[in-house]
Amino acid sequence: MANKYLRVSFLLIMIIVALGSVFGWLKYKENKNFMIELLLHKPISKNDIKDTKASKVIYKSMGSGMAKVEHVEINITEEEINKLISWFNSVPVNSVHEVGSVEGSIIAGIVLDMRSGSEVRIQYNSINIYVTRNDIKGKGIYIKYIIEHDYIREFFEGLTKGYYFGRDKVA
Repeated sequence: MANKYLRVSFLLIMIIVALGSVFGWLKYKENKNFMIELLLHKPISKNDIKDTKASKVIYKSMGSGMAKVEHVEINITEEEINKLISWFNSVPVNSVHEVGSVEGSIIAGIVLDMRSGSEVRIQYNSINIYVTRNDIKGKGIYIKYIIEHDYIREFFEGLTKGYYFGRDKVA
């Protein structure tokens, strides 16, 4: 009888250890992903920016079903740059998601040339806001991630009004 209780106790202990191990592994994986995303999205200081360039794409009809795509430089004000940097720096970690590549066609973007020689690109494809930067792991290594931020999205939507044959979005 005691032998039976010993086996049951041993089995219960093994199940508890196994469940604890699985839970610990899942928690570790969650924390690891959180740390990776935390390291991806580093704030930008206005003093570290050497130059700013902004551009957008405009689709124009050439008649007979032909289209012309123009890349147009945009002049953005110092106030807009300050707002963008403030919004960028306020993006919460849970709104940062690493990606392998930029999907779709970029319709607007801003390049921040940093005094260190690196760059940070904030780009918009009418769906996602992509960040591509080489100031985290080194100048030759670009990391890419998506950020979710309503004000930055609204900023880009304002820049791209009427970009697609006079419409705001591809139908």
